[in-house]
Amino acid sequence: MQAALADSIKDALNHKYKNHILALRSPFTAADQKFDSAGHPLNVPPNSAWLLYGGIHVEKLNLSRDTLRLQGPLAAFADEKKDGKPVLVRFSKSQRMEIHLDRPLKSLDDAEAVMGRVFFLGADAAEHAKPELRRADDIIPDDQIYDYHQDGVKAPKGISTPPPDFSEEARKANFRGR
Repeated sequence: MQAALADSIKDALNHKYKNHILALRSPFTAADQKFDSAGHPLNVPPNSAWLLYGGIHVEKLNLSRDTLRLQGPLAAFADEKKDGKPVLVRFSKSQRMEIHLDRPLKSLDDAEAVMGRVFFLGADAAEHAKPELRRADDIIPDDQIYDYHQDGVKAPKGISTPPPDFSEEARKANFRGR
């Protein structure tokens, strides 16, 4: 009975998320990423001045009694379209994400609640899937945004603006960075 339920949840998750991009709530690490069911990373955080955020293109999804596994490359959709569909740009080899479950999932809603602690699943998920580098020492809360049109705040000016490095696939797809 439990195996049949897990298979039906796995099938529903595959139907909904396979071949889609899921944006991770935490930065990527060099190794496979592991999370507990509360969404906390189990890996050591990257020891770098910069952290990479973005999404993975889900190519494989598997569910066992105690683990939900997703696999795919870091990826984003380019602004350009081919045959009316956005062009997928991969930025890495396939990466594995594991969510260690504290109890077996009983429904698709349970599965999505756990996934929502690790990935952005809401209406704004596509915005979070765009690759983004952030300074590791950035302590400004996400809600503290300054409008340079008000309160005497001046717009920032870059002092060094080197062009971003892109993979050969990203260059061919004319992917652009800011």
